[in-house]
Parts: sequence; C-alpha cells; structure tokens
Amino acid sequence: MWRVDHIEPSPEMLALRTNGPIHRVRFPSGHEGWWVTGYDEAK
Repeated sequence: MWRVDHIEPSPEMLALRTNGPIHRVRFPSGHEGWWVTGYDEAK
C-alpha cells in the first residue's frame, strides 16, 4: 500500500474500512493474519 501523505490513509485502507473493521489477509510470505482498521476492535 502506498501512502499519499502521512496524515491521510491510503485509498486501499479507506476501501478496507468501508467493508468492516477486521480483515483476514495473506502476506507475500504465504502467512495469514488479520488487518484491523477499527480503533475499538484493535484495543
């Protein structure tokens, strides 16, 4: 994901946030993890 600047989220991050706060992801290494975009869910 490329950042447009250091304050605003990237377009990809904004798209993820509109679909919910927690997403399962697969890293290039093949490992799976969770990408959390909601503050309350990350606490």
